[in-house]
Amino acid sequence: MPTLLNLHLPDQSTPIHVRSITDVSSLDGKILTFRDTTFLAYNSCTVYKGKLHISGSTVDKDAVCKLTRNNREVTAQMENEVAIYNEQLKGLQDSVVPVYYGLYKGSYERDRRVTEFLCIILEHCGTPINVEFGRLSAPLKYVAPDSSDLDFCLIFAPRLKIIDCMVDIHKAGVRHGGLWERKVLITPGGDAVRIIDFGLASVHQCRRRLKMGINHYVPLKGDFGCDELYEIGEALDIWTSRMYCTPSQLRLTHDMHILYFYDQMFVTRPPRRLN
Repeated sequence: MPTLLNLHLPDQSTPIHVRSITDVSSLDGKILTFRDTTFLAYNSCTVYKGKLHISGSTVDKDAVCKLTRNNREVTAQMENEVAIYNEQLKGLQDSVVPVYYGLYKGSYERDRRVTEFLCIILEHCGTPINVEFGRLSAPLKYVAPDSSDLDFCLIFAPRLKIIDCMVDIHKAGVRHGGLWERKVLITPGGDAVRIIDFGLASVHQCRRRLKMGINHYVPLKGDFGCDELYEIGEALDIWTSRMYCTPSQLRLTHDMHILYFYDQMFVTRPPRRLN
């Protein structure tokens, strides 16, 4: 059953009433209202932020509306994104990717001209990261041996969350096709990330053969098995340089990355194979 949407746009004095052109089983027969709309961003389409009310619900949700007007290329990307959300990424919504609330097609009249549009309603998950991937945190955290802090590991929390999300996306059978900093949202409070914008995504059988660990040295690209995840690992700078020990010294091929832990020195190890 189609979902009905009352869409309030900043340049329209009255709401636009449209129907969904794809099914979202959890919204069958519901009426959605997207209101309190403000401009958020513009890339290949216009993005609005607003409040989403779903009939029968007592709490409005933060949401975004991605809207394109008479653009065949962007329309094709939106339709591709919707197919990915509705199929491969359905089980990852609200944990790895935004919740999807439907694809809608409609039109409105302005200055005696009719404008057709296509829009996607999605959960608003947070704000894009505003630094380069490799600068999300310091590469190492040094802890004094007498410290009571038990976190003796590398500070890679934001990067590892991105890696975990991208690994889950690949396990679900999707190649993102265009991940960069603005495609990663940090949720309010900074405790999670969401990956967005799957207009260029494709169905993918991931052939990754090695695990992605922060205390692993950089693997050979051919051994790793998946170009996209390998390139993301490089961009996030999660791997250290290859190194080897002699009886008297530690030598590295590039920069030294050493973690001191209770007077013991740990060096990086080769990436492990997936089971």
